[in-house]
Amino acid sequence: MGEDNSIATLRARVSALVDQEGALLTQAFDASKQGGDRRGVDALFARVQALQVERNRLQKEIGSLLGTRRMHVAAEVWQPGVYDYRPEAGSDTVRVRVSQGPLGLQVELPGRSAPVRIETLHGAFDGPIIGDDAKV
Repeated sequence: MGEDNSIATLRARVSALVDQEGALLTQAFDASKQGGDRRGVDALFARVQALQVERNRLQKEIGSLLGTRRMHVAAEVWQPGVYDYRPEAGSDTVRVRVSQGPLGLQVELPGRSAPVRIETLHGAFDGPIIGDDAKV
């Protein structure tokens, strides 16, 4: 039985890897601050690096499935500022703010109390509409 390699499934796998990376990085930073065993901290960072390699492989696979559309790493394309975000093709746009978070770019969505990592969103961004110092 083969793996399901639809774009939605691949994106879900990428999102899961991003969540795992965040948890491991938090764990590694906490252990490092507490003066934990250096080998243990190094092992956590090695696991994060392995997850990043897998995530990059999945992103390339998504790019191949999409054909001519180039997949960009978020930092390549988006910079902090205000954007129009369309969650799904044909849906209405929502004005959002992209900012730099501790683990990368994050998006402040209306109706959500906390920002989400940009890698976890599956819609399209247009902009930037306004530079980094603007408020939504």
